[in-house]
Amino acid sequence: MKLRLRELRESRGLSLQQVAIKFGISKSAVSHYEKHSREMRYEMLCKFAKYYGTTIDYILGYDPED
Repeated sequence: MKLRLRELRESRGLSLQQVAIKFGISKSAVSHYEKHSREMRYEMLCKFAKYYGTTIDYILGYDPED
């Protein structure tokens, strides 16, 4: 599964620090989520989807063409 969190963050010109502050988590936690080296809870996934104005499916890398 390819998470698209980094792509979403970078396309908006945001730093890891800015996103971390928004969610009240550490910069390293954001980095781990982007690399998928840390499991993300459903609630956090929903927050990211709302923040970036997209769907959970998009963040998780699901393509409607598949």
